[in-house]
Amino acid sequence: MKNKIGIVILVIYFVFNLYAQETKVNDYPHTLQEFYEKLDEAFPDNTEITSMSYHNWRSFKSSPYWKLILNWVDTKGNPVFLQNINPNGYKIDEGSCSYILCECYWSYKNGIEYDLDSHFREQEAIDFPKFPSYPHTLQDFYEKLDAEFSDCTDITAMSLEEFFNKYSFSRLRRCISYWLNYKENDIFFQNINPKRYRVHKETYPALLMECYWSYKNGIDYDLELHFECDDRYLNSCDEPTKFPLTDLERDNSYFTFKYEYKDSTTHEAVIDYRRPSDPTDSNVYLYSYHFGWIVLTEKEYNDMLRSPERDKIIWDYFQTKEKIVF
Repeated sequence: MKNKIGIVILVIYFVFNLYAQETKVNDYPHTLQEFYEKLDEAFPDNTEITSMSYHNWRSFKSSPYWKLILNWVDTKGNPVFLQNINPNGYKIDEGSCSYILCECYWSYKNGIEYDLDSHFREQEAIDFPKFPSYPHTLQDFYEKLDAEFSDCTDITAMSLEEFFNKYSFSRLRRCISYWLNYKENDIFFQNINPKRYRVHKETYPALLMECYWSYKNGIDYDLELHFECDDRYLNSCDEPTKFPLTDLERDNSYFTFKYEYKDSTTHEAVIDYRRPSDPTDSNVYLYSYHFGWIVLTEKEYNDMLRSPERDKIIWDYFQTKEKIVF
């Protein structure tokens, strides 16, 4: 009997705690005013929010606010709140909604008007863009971007760096990434990369953005050469299949150096090997996919790594016959 009573007490204890936790988590705001009041209550000593720009506050102080807000942006548990703050039903990610509400709260604390509806509308276009049909050629790619982003009239007045700073996280970049669909739009890859160079999936959108900027500014852009350079770098990351000595072991490290290739610049990965089985051999054996094997003394190797002219030094070593071992 005592055992049964003990079990009942334990069950009541756990159920009570679960209920208490759930009640605490589900203490949702249901209106924007309640949202402000609950944040004020959760962070009573938040004087820094009125002494910092939004950029600095978001970068350094907003994390605990964002985590709490993310709990409140609960589609299933708190639909009333979302309906009240987003009556037009804009479709946005919960994370995006939380960041917008962070900015909304900062604006409220600083006495600045904040148009929540317009921010939701703009974010919907970013989170759930309606893309046009796939381009199949590079010219088609240019034309579809021109049509879809006809309001981007500032591209011709920007440097390439300024263009990337403004558009790397924009809908334009997302549109390009959407078009790079191997399954549904492989014909585009066949047309822009007929030689099937090995190109990293993250490099494709960056190169196509640079290509589009060049097109808008009337600058020739050799896309194939950039594909070839990326191909060379990715190949250089592969380990060798043949070794000059059978007891070489990788040193779990590698470095890259930059060099001129045709009319562009690319990078080469160099992998380090040593001979731990031979204590008398302190040399470092370096492998390059495109330039072969060389051997350096420990001092040559360390001096090269520390030098500000490392790229030139290692390039010269790979051109020096007496350094080549295989």
